Amino acid sequence: MPATPFVDFAALPATRALHWFAEGARLWRRAPVMLFLLAFVPLLVEGLVQLIPLVGFVLSKFVAPLMSFGLIFGLDALARGERLRVSHLFMPFRDGHFSGAARLVLWTMLVPALQVTVATIVYGPAALDAIVLGHILQHPELMTTRAFSWWLILPGIPLAVLLMTLPPPMVLLRGMAPGRAIVLSARRMFAAPLPFIVLALVSIAILFVALASPWGALALLLQPWLMASMFAAWLDLSGAREPTSTPAKVLAAE
Repeated sequence: MPATPFVDFAALPATRALHWFAEGARLWRRAPVMLFLLAFVPLLVEGLVQLIPLVGFVLSKFVAPLMSFGLIFGLDALARGERLRVSHLFMPFRDGHFSGAARLVLWTMLVPALQVTVATIVYGPAALDAIVLGHILQHPELMTTRAFSWWLILPGIPLAVLLMTLPPPMVLLRGMAPGRAIVLSARRMFAAPLPFIVLALVSIAILFVALASPWGALALLLQPWLMASMFAAWLDLSGAREPTSTPAKVLAAE
């Protein structure tokens, strides 16, 4: 496999994230309704699978992210000027993609594992029983406070940015091994953390709107744009396709 080109990270400022957001908006405008529907389906599947007693939570954290990886193929098609199709959502389940996608999902399950661990430390075994075993109705005290949602979700955002921004297209579109993709992603993020911190802060802002605002459901409308922006970050940093913004200097990866 040829070397993957990446930008000069020493010259990557925080404002680079603004280019990713702009490029993400450009991709989103090409198919806003379809992109929203395809982004919503994994969320719906996750909620339905979690209804399965005892194993629903763990199973949902495998099935839903695996399906959401299909958006990588859809966004790649949009970036190449092609149509976004429903079939893109199921491409991770096909031969040739499933092995790498499934192994990457196992890595991404570290995010809910971290979230549950933090919530359990703060709220005790009741949090574990409510979240993992699905006995949420037996712990109404957890549902009456927004702080519980913050403790549950917020700790996982930095790890989610690490695992869900660069590795998915590396694995699905470049055929890279998940472990190597994550290591390479970590090296690049730590070399120039500022734009990725901005990306994480925007994710937190969307989460705040979702949890603290009576219009929280509208935050779901921003999810496809955020996913498109994360994909735009990969396009920019990998040199796969030149973004609409002025590209940074491109170097070959080691």
